Amino acid sequence: MNAEMPIAVFVHLGPKIPEHLLFNLQRHADLFPEIETILILDHQVTTLLPEKVTIYYFEESKEDFELFARMQEHSHFNFRNGFWKYTFLRLFALGQFHKLHPGRGLLHIESDLILMPNFPWEKFEEIKVVSWMRVNNFNDVAALIYTPNAIETKFFVEAIRIYAEENPTTTDMFSMSQFSSEHNDRHVYLPSITSKRMRSGVDFDPAQETLLELFGGYFDPLALGLWYFGQDPKNTFGRTKRYIDQTHHDYFAPTAQLVFENEKLLDASGTQVFALHVHSKDLSLFDPKWRDALVKVLTDAKQGRNAKSFKFRAFLASIQDRSLRAHIWILIARLPGVSLLRKVLWVEKVKNNFKKLFRIEF
Repeated sequence: MNAEMPIAVFVHLGPKIPEHLLFNLQRHADLFPEIETILILDHQVTTLLPEKVTIYYFEESKEDFELFARMQEHSHFNFRNGFWKYTFLRLFALGQFHKLHPGRGLLHIESDLILMPNFPWEKFEEIKVVSWMRVNNFNDVAALIYTPNAIETKFFVEAIRIYAEENPTTTDMFSMSQFSSEHNDRHVYLPSITSKRMRSGVDFDPAQETLLELFGGYFDPLALGLWYFGQDPKNTFGRTKRYIDQTHHDYFAPTAQLVFENEKLLDASGTQVFALHVHSKDLSLFDPKWRDALVKVLTDAKQGRNAKSFKFRAFLASIQDRSLRAHIWILIARLPGVSLLRKVLWVEKVKNNFKKLFRIEF
């Protein structure tokens, strides 16, 4: 293991390790065998992991438990069996783990982020404060979080704890954005965009140019992954739609025109993209033949093919989630046949009411 490189840290809180994370851990170990890799969990598992991956078990403190119990009272914590709780709590888990390696840099990698073979590990040591990527003016994203030492991590975690205490409806994305705006001396944004990929009306941060030069490219916060791969179908009852412009994102993804060649992912200007946020969790992008799958997706995008898909397993997972069940009836009601039936039934009901009220025969 190379002690000069950041420690790669994946976090999964909750009882079952998702399949795409297992695939991604193996992919990561194959591509970067020299990088020390940690998986933070909060439950004992018997799942076989790649031999180069070390497990660290996170223990939620009493203080954390009480904080999240208060936050639990707010509705967004019911989504996807505690999704928003775990995404916030993982930041505390990073803080706890970093105490074991206070002088080492940590790079948190989300389970659905795939790194390219030319990922610039050695460049992170130039960053002296916590860093991550921006989505828009109000939300940042934890797809990649770099922190150079335990001191900076502790400062960050204590700050977001205060945010959560003051506003229990906050999320990891919003609290990170709040931190970056209030502590710009303790934070810098990783490069995630170029001036040529900016959405009209969004101001380009000159600091991004400096970091683009340092890294030699940029990372995908979310917009590229959503454009090319679509949303996680578990959020949309098994359906995936690609090539949807996320108008609330800074990055104007339709202009990217990505290609993968010579082990590099390049945008239309030839600028390197070092990571893709595969929100759809499409397993083909994580398995050993991921290169072929990626080329196919990029080729399809150029021709506008396969814009929609449906995954039955994801649909079943959706209907098992109580927070999503209410939406099922809304979707069913919108189906053409059902909608027509409802209209017919409504007309019949109106007719019957008129008959009773005015004794009119139709």
